Amino acid sequence: MKRLDKYLTGEFVKLYLLAIIALIVIGLVGAVVDNLADYLHGGYSPAAVARIFLWMIPGVFVQFSPLAALISVLVILGLMGKHREMLVLEGSGLFPLRFLAPFFILGGLLIPFVFLVNETIVPASFSRIKPQSEISAPTLALPQFFFYADSFRTAENLFEKPNILIFYPDGNLKEIYRGDRCRIEKDGQWLIESGLRVRFSPEGEVLEEVSFVRRSFDFQMGREDLQPLLKPVQTLSLRQLVGYLERLNRAGLAPVAIRTAVLSHFSYPLLNIFVVFLTLPLAFSRRLSRPVLVTLGFLLAMLTYWLFSFGLALGNQGYLPPALAAFLPQIIILTGAFLFLRRSLFDNP
Repeated sequence: MKRLDKYLTGEFVKLYLLAIIALIVIGLVGAVVDNLADYLHGGYSPAAVARIFLWMIPGVFVQFSPLAALISVLVILGLMGKHREMLVLEGSGLFPLRFLAPFFILGGLLIPFVFLVNETIVPASFSRIKPQSEISAPTLALPQFFFYADSFRTAENLFEKPNILIFYPDGNLKEIYRGDRCRIEKDGQWLIESGLRVRFSPEGEVLEEVSFVRRSFDFQMGREDLQPLLKPVQTLSLRQLVGYLERLNRAGLAPVAIRTAVLSHFSYPLLNIFVVFLTLPLAFSRRLSRPVLVTLGFLLAMLTYWLFSFGLALGNQGYLPPALAAFLPQIIILTGAFLFLRRSLFDNP
């Protein structure tokens, strides 16, 4: 058994490295095709464009690591089935699920590695990439000033659904500003439309609550001061997201986009082990051909990626609870794996 585990581990590592390198190259080629013209028209030199695409590598690695793990397992099991190695091992009394044990262990080892890359390298690399035309859920946190909005259209200088929190020096909440839209004028005034202003005493009592249609405020922070500090939720580390969420909770705000983003930092690395469940048909089924089962594995992988994106989109809009939105693929995969194993082990002994 140790020899089998060693063999499967070595094959997985080799195939995983080959698969992740190939997927990173494919991802970068796609990014080049989609964005190269925009960068060059924007005045970037070829060397600067090359550096931008190199900074994309950590994010592409995190994105494609689960798929690389799945490809590795599918190829190994497919080759073992082709050479009838699995039948020989089963004939010797080895349970089919035992073939997958090393892959579950290796997938589990990938989880903390992918998590660390996503928390340390990815935020730094994203900050060096060209700003987006629209930033989703921009945030800014200063000692006595916190800003959050649903989106920021850079070309129009327009914030959608802004929330501004101002704190006393001791950390207690001083003022809240909310609105449907907000612009920062050239003179540094913040023009808020369809808004609400709430003032608090140092003890936390409400002193004033005023609604307005259109009003300007001076927060001593102009457009030039603010824009370099704004960050989309995707570029924030888990520590930053949790810190922002704590400050928002003190004001009675808890944006679902930030709560969903916090949980997604845990759920996405977990896919590195959950994708192994997608190979159960290849390990157990003896009725369908290997090419069909391998193709089925890839289709299930695409479905998993789609479910993850779909769940986050629903969570960001508040249609699903953040926990369900972030862990939707894992829940469906576990349910499907349970039903498949029950049918394979008990209905067809």
